[in-house]
Amino acid sequence: MFFAAHDCPRCENVKDLMKVLKARYPLRVKDFDVDKEADYALFKRVEAIHAADKFAVPLVMVGESILMGEDEITGKLEKTVRTLARSGGSPFPYLGPAQGTKTVAKPAVSSCNCEQGRPPDVTDELSKLRKFIEKLF
Repeated sequence: MFFAAHDCPRCENVKDLMKVLKARYPLRVKDFDVDKEADYALFKRVEAIHAADKFAVPLVMVGESILMGEDEITGKLEKTVRTLARSGGSPFPYLGPAQGTKTVAKPAVSSCNCEQGRPPDVTDELSKLRKFIEKLF
């Protein structure tokens, strides 16, 4: 996923890098223009899920990596893409619950991050798995 603004020169430089990477790797890119209302809404939704601080453009999400700013993207994107290409690719980044789904009442006590719209934390999931295995044995 690539978030950019149409009048951003740094975003244009990253777009040029994307073209080069597409020629080298089996890279699929979904472009979003934050100047469009729907794309900006998605940008803010993704920011709320994945960031402690504010996002800025250019922003690239690939696999579990979030790269922001021209310097970080140009410094890390090719290595990240190369690693993912060698391992068979990556899933689409988590964007939160599907739009239009009904909200279910939340339990009073929960150890899950779902109420913030975040995917479950690996350590929480491993803890749940350990407890399940301990009950079996």
